[in-house]
Amino acid sequence: QVEIVLEGEDEIQFTSFPMKKDKNEPKYMGWSIPGAPLFVQVVDTGIDAGTGTGTGADKDTTVSSKDADVITAADDNNIQIQKQIQPKSKTCTMDQLMERDAGEWVVTGHYNQYSNEAQVQRETTAGWFKNYRRGYERLGIVTEWLHDSSCSIIPLRDFLPTKSSGLGPALESCETNLNVTKQQQQQQQQQQQETLEEKMNIILIGDSVMRITADQMWFLMNFRNVDSMQLYFIPTSNGLSMQLEKIDEGLRKIKNKSGRHVIFFNAGLHDISQYCTSQHEAWDKNHVVHKHLTKYGNGNCLDLYKYNFQKLVNIISSYDAELKVFRTTNAGWMRWGNFGFSWNIRESHKKTDNFYQQQVLTPNSVLTFNNAASKIIEKHNRRVKEEHLNHRVEIKILDYFEMTYARPDETETKAQNQVGAHLVHPGLSVSWLLLRKILMLIMWNTCKETIKEWPLQ
Repeated sequence: QVEIVLEGEDEIQFTSFPMKKDKNEPKYMGWSIPGAPLFVQVVDTGIDAGTGTGTGADKDTTVSSKDADVITAADDNNIQIQKQIQPKSKTCTMDQLMERDAGEWVVTGHYNQYSNEAQVQRETTAGWFKNYRRGYERLGIVTEWLHDSSCSIIPLRDFLPTKSSGLGPALESCETNLNVTKQQQQQQQQQQQETLEEKMNIILIGDSVMRITADQMWFLMNFRNVDSMQLYFIPTSNGLSMQLEKIDEGLRKIKNKSGRHVIFFNAGLHDISQYCTSQHEAWDKNHVVHKHLTKYGNGNCLDLYKYNFQKLVNIISSYDAELKVFRTTNAGWMRWGNFGFSWNIRESHKKTDNFYQQQVLTPNSVLTFNNAASKIIEKHNRRVKEEHLNHRVEIKILDYFEMTYARPDETETKAQNQVGAHLVHPGLSVSWLLLRKILMLIMWNTCKETIKEWPLQ
């Protein structure tokens, strides 16, 4: 079922944003094509999902659902695994995980063929929402990420907690690499054989999208029962002008924690939604954002983001961590992704007229901000290399834009299909994929031999 929307908007000039109160901020405009929704029949060409080869005419765009893998959430607290795409012979390396445009989403089936309960309940709002929470896509299809390189992402089932352990098999195997002996560490300076537990401190810095990653990580790693790993979350909500000092303060509290440290950070969505619009005027009683826009941002939100993000990179750079990764901002506010939730026209006209999407809230804005952030990080990395700053490590970039940009159909859904976070929060299959990549990066940094030889079945 396909709905076609004709959209029209001018290129955004960020020097004009945020606009003053007396200016009419341009709105995004889209028109549904008469006759929609249209129905399109998808024909299976017999291409194997694992190899991408087969007898079909279109080998690049069609993937068979035969023998494909389905990962579904059995209920709110448990995960159930069905079949899986045939994996490549080896796991993706750290460099391969960092590649941009390095994969594609493939349809591996539809949930009616796997769940009689889903087939019965899909027509009701409560049943439809329940099935979404179980991991089924909002359009009734099941998908998996197929990496372009000759490698595979470790499947989710290998990260799931088991009854006998607080960690899934992949992380449990990796945990043994964190345990070293004092005799080995001190090279026979101390004769007794005494075990030293070395913690892995995982620091996540970001907004509610990063919070989703933190919640998933807490679930998978079952931190309440795992002593060798500790998770910290530092928010960037309300944008960097409001949070930079708190981020610095939060890191200072963590830096003396014993063990190894890794950082994954992001900032972008709030710096667009609140600094490129007039939203901050409602809650910023001290007019901090307005002052920063004038003093540091040449009056516009993009220049202010560049200034603030450089300061964030300086903070991250000075922190002693062996792995530092910037996770690019996901493709929020997709114009053609407005499926499956309710625009309350009457209520929005009565109150804030928020029925319309503001022009600046678009994936194009996210991409512009991502490019600005990437240039700042690339400049930082060049300096680290050229000046031989051995006490500092390069900041890696993990792309989340392309993974989410390809999935306007897969965003967070709430019971009553409210707009809210639906426009900016990725759905379950996308967010689980990101977490799998993050955990693999941690494994490559911590236990290379474990992940290098990890059996893909």
